[in-house]
Amino acid sequence: MQPSIPKPYDYRSRVRICMEIGQFLLILLLLAGLFWSCSTGGSSGPDSDVDTDTDTDTDTDTDYIPCSHDRDCPDGYWCDRGFCEKPSGDTDTDTDTDTDADTDTDTDTDIDADTDTDADTDTDTDTDTDIDSDIDTDTDTDADTDTDTDTDTDMDSDIDTDTDTDADTDTDTDTDTDIDSDIDTDTDTDADTDTDTDTDTDADTDTDTDTGPVLPRGLKWVRNNPMFISGLTVSMGKPPKSVVDEYFDQFHATAVHLWETGVPTEISGWKDAGNSKFRFVSWLDKDGTSLDGGKLAGGYPPGGEGLIGYQIGDEPTTWEEYMEMADGIEKVRAYDPDALLILNFTYQLNDNGKLDDALNNFGNQVDGDVYSYDVYTWSSKTYEHLARYRSYGLKYRKPYWRYLYCYLKDAGDEIDESDLRWDAFIGLAFGYTGHTWFLYQVASNHNLIPALYKSAGDFSAEKTPLWSVVAQINLEMANLGKAITQLTSTGVCYVPTLDYYWPKGTKKWVPGCGGDKYITTIQKGQGELALEILVGVFEDDAGETYVMVQNVRHKHGPFPIDSDKPGTIHLEFDFSPAPQDLDPDRLLVLNKESGQVEELSLVSDGGSKYHLDLTLAAGDPVLFKYKTSKPFALQR
Repeated sequence: MQPSIPKPYDYRSRVRICMEIGQFLLILLLLAGLFWSCSTGGSSGPDSDVDTDTDTDTDTDTDYIPCSHDRDCPDGYWCDRGFCEKPSGDTDTDTDTDTDADTDTDTDTDIDADTDTDADTDTDTDTDTDIDSDIDTDTDTDADTDTDTDTDTDMDSDIDTDTDTDADTDTDTDTDTDIDSDIDTDTDTDADTDTDTDTDTDADTDTDTDTGPVLPRGLKWVRNNPMFISGLTVSMGKPPKSVVDEYFDQFHATAVHLWETGVPTEISGWKDAGNSKFRFVSWLDKDGTSLDGGKLAGGYPPGGEGLIGYQIGDEPTTWEEYMEMADGIEKVRAYDPDALLILNFTYQLNDNGKLDDALNNFGNQVDGDVYSYDVYTWSSKTYEHLARYRSYGLKYRKPYWRYLYCYLKDAGDEIDESDLRWDAFIGLAFGYTGHTWFLYQVASNHNLIPALYKSAGDFSAEKTPLWSVVAQINLEMANLGKAITQLTSTGVCYVPTLDYYWPKGTKKWVPGCGGDKYITTIQKGQGELALEILVGVFEDDAGETYVMVQNVRHKHGPFPIDSDKPGTIHLEFDFSPAPQDLDPDRLLVLNKESGQVEELSLVSDGGSKYHLDLTLAAGDPVLFKYKTSKPFALQR
């Protein structure tokens, strides 16, 4: 039987009445604060924070546990009119869990002292979400989300100092349209006990001087000189004037390339001939000295007449050899700060697993200027080598050059014109800007068989028919080089006969290759059985797109393109996304024989769609750009 305990005085109804009165007074206070905020209009000074503090006080007072029977209550309590009651005189244990989610609506009036000292029209969107260096001193448990969104439309020397003395969810949206050197001092003072000091220092210092792209030494040289086209001359001594003139004027080389004995003696013969086109690169030994006299750079004066630069050593096959050549480059650089310094790599270093290490080291640790390589083959493996050096040249912003296959490995070897054309022009499609035929002429004691002369060791020896073929290719490369030297390669793609024949080092062509926006189809023309196509895509400094398309058939190539036959290539275009200044009826084409820019009409297929059928000789390319208001980029 339950003990008889006197029931306490019934106070609950009076508590409820008091609570309702308190809530009513609180609402009146809030309404008064809101009225005051509206009347002040957000003027500078303390912000009108309407603190709607919704305190959800979950009082876990045992007094208010609902019940239907005394046994539903804890020991010492009984059930009275639906609630557990405790005896009078007991201590009430209230655990008030205040979840204060103060939602402050701050109307901040920011005082922006914008000092504009530049008349640039730069537009920088600095969107600062300032949760930086916040010192929050809250007197309650608030979820303060201070989001100062300073959207400064400026670019230069922007110093935003937002000092917010506020609490709780402040949404300060300061939209400053500033032009350079803006000092925005936003001082928000809110009447809360929360001190948020957001100090954002955005120092975007831009120099608005449009001087074009800043080019490293190697690319600067390429942009400002005829494409480097030469034939390697090995230990041939000083040539007579007639040989020098023939080399530059009829062979159409743009520079002479000498072996490790080139300076100082041999080059003096080339220089003394007085040809206006005289320029040269000479090999040096791996330590930077010449085999003719042993002097650093052969003793040739820095900035001397006709000097382009030096190739330091050749074909390192081990890491140690490479490092010797890298050290040689540093020595020559100290002697001649402006000469182009070239390092010619070989696949054999890759056999030792060090080729990519060396290419990276050359790019970021060595003060050299030009990547170079040599691989002598007519096979599709060439594409993989082309792609490797192109990738490093683009990565480190250095020109990439190559040697071209032009010697006989055996006396009975045969070289076809289509082989030479293919080898020369695939380099242009990949963006190579330097080309040396290996070789032009060679001393008889070097055990090499020239392909351009019927015998070694004598410039007066009878020339082979290939001499004139290479001379014509040189002229065509030089004409195309007027543009290629001004462009940056953005993509190299390939259209194989079958996927099985798709060569490494290329990507399978799909619309959009290299950033081109308009070509929708590239394929062999009607009636062609085995025709494969190389596609090089480029961009000039104005953002204009150029495309080179090449028939890669050549007589000694791999099956199924081992042919010297011309081929027809079919291209389709969709100019629906083109800007208004693009003429969809025609392309601008750089004629590789004349060096002139010509128009080539397209065939309309209705609406924005056009097509073109091109017939190209084996190994030959065509280079075009879309006709817009911007000119064909050519070296002037």
